[in-house]
Amino acid sequence: MAFIRASTVRYLNRPKCVTIGNIRLRSTANLVKEADGIDSKDVKSLDEMPGPSMLHLMKAALTGQIQKPWKPLHQFKRDYGPIWKQMLGSNVVVNLTEPKDFEFVLRNEGKYPRRVQVDPWLIHRRERNLGLGVLLHEESDWQRNRAALSKRMMRPREVATYSDTVNDVITDLVNSLVRDRNNYGKDNIVPDIENAVFKWSLDSACSVILNKKLNLLDDKPHPEAQEFIQAVHDMFESLLWLFVIPVHLHKRFNSKPWRKQLKSWDTIYALELTRKVNDVTKRLASGEDIDVEGTDFITYLFIKGTLEIDEIYANATELLAAAVDTTSNTFLWVLYCLAKHPHVQESLYEEIKRVVPTGVTPTHEHVNKMPYLKAVLRETMRIYPPVTQLSRILDRDVVIRGYRIPAKTIIGGHVWLMGQDQENFPDPLEFRPERWIREENEQFYGFKSLPFGFGPRMCIGKRLAELEIHLATIRFCDQFTLEPTCDVEAKLTTIAVPDRPLKLRFINRNT
Repeated sequence: MAFIRASTVRYLNRPKCVTIGNIRLRSTANLVKEADGIDSKDVKSLDEMPGPSMLHLMKAALTGQIQKPWKPLHQFKRDYGPIWKQMLGSNVVVNLTEPKDFEFVLRNEGKYPRRVQVDPWLIHRRERNLGLGVLLHEESDWQRNRAALSKRMMRPREVATYSDTVNDVITDLVNSLVRDRNNYGKDNIVPDIENAVFKWSLDSACSVILNKKLNLLDDKPHPEAQEFIQAVHDMFESLLWLFVIPVHLHKRFNSKPWRKQLKSWDTIYALELTRKVNDVTKRLASGEDIDVEGTDFITYLFIKGTLEIDEIYANATELLAAAVDTTSNTFLWVLYCLAKHPHVQESLYEEIKRVVPTGVTPTHEHVNKMPYLKAVLRETMRIYPPVTQLSRILDRDVVIRGYRIPAKTIIGGHVWLMGQDQENFPDPLEFRPERWIREENEQFYGFKSLPFGFGPRMCIGKRLAELEIHLATIRFCDQFTLEPTCDVEAKLTTIAVPDRPLKLRFINRNT
């Protein structure tokens, strides 16, 4: 309980307290001295926090565990408990695995939330004389960019207007998969569903952001788009190694991951985005009267005038790059989970039949009436979160579980471990969407699973990604019965992806 002071006025005006573990903290700049219930001499320093040695981590990297770190992570938690430290490149990272501990960090992230900076990306932008977007900007520049993007990307009503655009590309994806399945001619298997889904996510993002559908899912070759998709894959894969070993060493010795990272971003920035930016610039320079509310995303940013041209270019490029691997791999996991769990697939199909009239293309309005559909996505992202760890950097010292964590220290919340924890989710390896339906879960607590992050710095593409995946899932479950042909595990390439081709069976429901 809070300490009762003699003066009522002083009590009412006292600094607010937060409990972490068994420690009562006051929200002041000097949390160690203000810790209530623990003597300051008992608070341990960051140096005293346990954790694996750098040699241990290097061994894990050399033995291939860097791409499948799940077993070592469970071992770290068993050995060190819910908090430990380790090296990430040249930085010390404090790892948290208890939801309430990381909630405390997120609720104290300050006016300008900070997360670990992606130094390879910053170096690339600086060396190529490119601007920064919302992913790399900090403080007031980050807030200005975030505010400019949020209206079109984070407000549900605005994102809902993209339903027709998104559905148009989903139709292309369904037709493409049917064509590939029929051409393959073996047991209703689609041989390369991954590439089709990558094209879908890129074309959908281009249709929204550039207001230009690229028709990537027709039967014609699209070498520029294929190069872009491969560049995004290479960028995320090489980035993992640039995190493990300090980037300045990669840069000094011009390592293969470093060369791949630079080449990948050069290819990503070479997409026809430049033509779109130049076209909008000419239209505005000519004095054309453009309706700001009815225009496309990039033109909207130009007209608003709060961002520089290089910032618009950076934001659009980063959004397109993020769409390829994060949205597409999440949808692949949804399809895999449905295929592996026929009873879930049938329950979802029954909900679709109740909500979406026969012959009607689903929209955001249908999605809002489908709690089981939303639960399927949340349960998928609990087991296979695209980002396995979230990070924050606080601007003041904090004490968590008896350890003083200095300001500017990277603090990571292990989203993957939290989602796999028996204490958070009974039978965590079971795929049970019912966990996320509030009426059936009296202990509903959102911080147990944060696949999109939290607060002002949550994923800027969250709403659009959810709309795309929800609508695509409805269409696929309504038209096909999905069956697996093999078991798949997750591997890490900065994000969690399937470790082998899915090769799912797509069986027409009407047969």
